[in-house]
Amino acid sequence: MLTIKSIASKRTICIAIKWQNDQNNRNKWSDFQASKYNTNSQPYYVLLDNKGNILAQPKGYTPDIQTYVNFLDEGLCRYKRDNKF
Repeated sequence: MLTIKSIASKRTICIAIKWQNDQNNRNKWSDFQASKYNTNSQPYYVLLDNKGNILAQPKGYTPDIQTYVNFLDEGLCRYKRDNKF
């Protein structure tokens, strides 16, 4: 069973691999993030549903594990609520 946590983790890993391997992808994702979310913070976490709607307030880097877990839990709760789980 996939959860937002596992999807976010896999997407982050996928983006990180592309980010390291290809300068053009770096520019593409950086430009996308700047134009879509008005920030160029790295890392920058955005939880989206299947339609591209934001599920939780996007977050930049935080060293506080509980803050990050709360962010993921908020997105998961909203996803479940909106998708009738």
